[in-house]
Amino acid sequence: MTRHENTWPIPLDSQPTLLIMGIGRHGTVPMERYTLGAVWCLHLYRYHGCLRVQGEDYPIRPGFASITPPHVILEHQFDQPQCLHAFAHFSLPAASSGACPIPVMQDIGEDFDRMNADFEQAIGFFPAGPRRAEVRVWDILWQLTGPSSPASPDTRQHPAVRQTLQAVELRLGELLSVFALAEAVSLSPSHLSRLFRAEVGVTVVGYLQSRRVERAKHLLTYSSLPPKAIAVQVGLPDLHHFNKVLHRVVGISPRAFRAEAQNKVQ
Repeated sequence: MTRHENTWPIPLDSQPTLLIMGIGRHGTVPMERYTLGAVWCLHLYRYHGCLRVQGEDYPIRPGFASITPPHVILEHQFDQPQCLHAFAHFSLPAASSGACPIPVMQDIGEDFDRMNADFEQAIGFFPAGPRRAEVRVWDILWQLTGPSSPASPDTRQHPAVRQTLQAVELRLGELLSVFALAEAVSLSPSHLSRLFRAEVGVTVVGYLQSRRVERAKHLLTYSSLPPKAIAVQVGLPDLHHFNKVLHRVVGISPRAFRAEAQNKVQ
């Protein structure tokens, strides 16, 4: 995505409340000037034009998206007689844990067709299933916050590190090694290890172990699976080694951890 430097702080820690969404048809007049009151507005564009917000002009092109906050004066200028855009008007609660920056206007690029298809599907959900549509729009908003959002990798992060982090989550049940992870990103194990430690703060092996332990703790707490089955699910199929790793990290055996954890959640 190509991003504009101007952003709004948008609170996305809670699901938006959709007021209306649909496909807007414009261009019968060359310019529309209006305000939307106490609602946020998301547009996905399929035409050429210009959006003026608070005295600044933002070019509109097919494949662009804009976000505008409540109570601002908007001025749309249309360069053609038939201008279609997908839109959603929604409200958001006050941020409880900070807000994410979201660009006023950005070029979605190759992701536009997929995002627009998801948006149009949500338009179909909206009349009978507004909550389902809200979840879809919420996800689109998170995508639009892009790499600077808390839920996304930092733009400064090396692509190989991002790919390795994702591979760990997707392949946690496998017998993963640094060699296999490095091979997947076309680096030597030593090069990946240096990059990973510099950017994540722990070794690849340490990170992999911590993710395995977190999943094991969850399954011990919330499932009735036996420890042997859990060991396989987290990529530590040797039960003795699994017990040893858990004991080293949490200080007690898996069975003792399960007893304590399940007592707390009952």
